[in-house]
Amino acid sequence: MIDDMSYRRILISIALLMIVSFETNAQITITPDTTSIMIGDQIKLEIKVETDSTNNVIFPQGQTFSPLELVEVNDTDTLFNKEKVTYTKIYNVTQFDSGFYTLPKQKIIIGDQIIFTDSLKTEFRGVKVDTTKQKLFNIKPKNKVSKSYPKLIRNILILIILLIVSGLIFYFFVLRKKPLTQEEKMALLPSYERAKLAIKSINEKEYIKSQNIKGFYSDLTYALKKYVDEKVFPSALECTTDEFILKLNATINSGKIGISKSSISSIETVLKRADLVKFAKSIPDHNTLEGDRLSFDEKIDEIKNGLPEPSEEEKLRNLEYKKLQEKKRLKELRYKVAAGILAFLVTLFLFFGFTNGFKLTIDKIFQNKSLKQLNKEWVYSEYGVPSIQISTPNVLIRDNNDLVDSLKGKVQVSSFKFGKLNTSYSVKLSTKMLPKSKGKAEEVDLIQTAENVIQSYENNGGRDIILKQEQFITPNAAEGLKTFGTMNVPDGQDLVFIHYVLLQFTADNLLQQIELTYRDDDSYANEIIDKIIESIELKKDE
Repeated sequence: MIDDMSYRRILISIALLMIVSFETNAQITITPDTTSIMIGDQIKLEIKVETDSTNNVIFPQGQTFSPLELVEVNDTDTLFNKEKVTYTKIYNVTQFDSGFYTLPKQKIIIGDQIIFTDSLKTEFRGVKVDTTKQKLFNIKPKNKVSKSYPKLIRNILILIILLIVSGLIFYFFVLRKKPLTQEEKMALLPSYERAKLAIKSINEKEYIKSQNIKGFYSDLTYALKKYVDEKVFPSALECTTDEFILKLNATINSGKIGISKSSISSIETVLKRADLVKFAKSIPDHNTLEGDRLSFDEKIDEIKNGLPEPSEEEKLRNLEYKKLQEKKRLKELRYKVAAGILAFLVTLFLFFGFTNGFKLTIDKIFQNKSLKQLNKEWVYSEYGVPSIQISTPNVLIRDNNDLVDSLKGKVQVSSFKFGKLNTSYSVKLSTKMLPKSKGKAEEVDLIQTAENVIQSYENNGGRDIILKQEQFITPNAAEGLKTFGTMNVPDGQDLVFIHYVLLQFTADNLLQQIELTYRDDDSYANEIIDKIIESIELKKDE
């Protein structure tokens, strides 16, 4: 019998034989008609697959050739040879920016297997301009530029309009007091004046005219009871006529108020007449209504005159009430001051937003880090020997890990850097003194050294790298090679899109490199890098 171990070995052997058989039975080649071409021209890529006739073949589809652009896809050509079949498919690709581009590996599905082609390096050349045939002119002198008064006037007008609008908003919604309703005015009056005004506002003719005698007595009795409720004894509004008169007599007997028995009798008469009107639908004549109104008006005066002087406790309560009112007034004042400050700040924000841009204004308010780096006082320093003179927001720190182990001890190098690939921006300077061969300095291939740097980006996780190259001249006329482009680099679990610039200079056995990167999502990092590049100068070794 076959044990488990032997069974597994047999399965593995069969699988290996299938893989070897498949690899030997399928051949893939990718052949370009050229790898160096002018921008805008097309490269023909021929992908040929030779496999068993039983296998189904799926070629690359869609824009899988990025950074190159797919222009045309030709039909698949099929050639049968016994049990073998050869599939050929031609793709036309192009690029409209000059530079070196790497065509990524293409995925081809053969049966149940996935196989990738080799990657290809291509070059798209720009049109060279012969500057020697053009006339040269002296640099024009500097001209003084007059101040832009229209822009200044526009900004002043914007500020004035914003101040007027914010002032009107502040006045109408904060300072201006809304007119009080009649009820609100009544509520602010003292109890006595409020009761007298309520009595006087009752016009018996209007009630008679509208046949609302019940409403007349309701308003009349409410005015008296409300005053008694506030000044004599509580819960007077909830009392029936008998309860009201009983409590009023008890208050008189206790000496808390001085009012005659006849006045109590008159009040009781009017209250009982009001009950008859409410419940028995009695209708008094006009003279009775007028008399009852005048009677209650006089009784309010008598109750006021009969009230004793306020006690110390009442005076203390009144004092506390005044303090509360003062606190309320101060609180409202603080709200108004805060509203005024807020309106002023909003006005300033709108002014600077309209004049300088809202994004810049917001970034200044919240102290955007890159904006602070851009506007701070920069450090101008020299690095390496011969030195690279450069201005940066921060001092560059020496980097001792710039060489691989195989070159350490053979190449003299001084390296300085700030930041990393996935940070907002990064700067790296290096000066390498290369060894001489038989006393002669070896010529440095800047294109090859640029490819080495690009390879280091790939080793650090860089993907979809687009590469362009052109000549670069510093302000002090040092000539070098500029390699620049874009790529995606890992940042945690995500990929970030960054721009890179590599400046290289060489003389004898000297290689000077300046690597600059910045994130595409940082709107100020681009300005920082441009400012750094403008400051670069190479100091010649004396």
